[in-house]
Amino acid sequence: ETQKVTVVPARNLIFLSFAIARAEDLGLDEVYYAAHHNDRAVYPDCREEFVDALSKASEISTYHGVEVYAPFIRMTKAEIVKLGLELGVDYSRTWSCYVGGERPCLKCGTCIERTEAFLLNNTKDPLLTGGEWEIAVRVCRGYC
Repeated sequence: ETQKVTVVPARNLIFLSFAIARAEDLGLDEVYYAAHHNDRAVYPDCREEFVDALSKASEISTYHGVEVYAPFIRMTKAEIVKLGLELGVDYSRTWSCYVGGERPCLKCGTCIERTEAFLLNNTKDPLLTGGEWEIAVRVCRGYC
């Protein structure tokens, strides 16, 4: 429910159109984006049907047939965090907050979802200080 305020109609269509055009310009044949299963219910352009349709449109609108891939589209945010932990991803260098600023807001839908994903993996989000983590957990427990 907290995610609905973040909906920008056709946002991924716009961003991916630019990415496809740039890939075509560079002679690349693939574009990846990180839509995941949790996004499906809120964002229409984070669904498999969208990826398939955009890939088809890209194929017929470019010379090189740029393919669009969303490798996490069937994975939950918690599953993605788990995979990243197994692969040694430095999550202190990643960002999810929609509000922006020097530090995550800890209260927007994506911050809450990120906190929940780390909690489900029994680990602290390394992007956050100890005090921030405590606040994030309290906020998440109010929603999750």
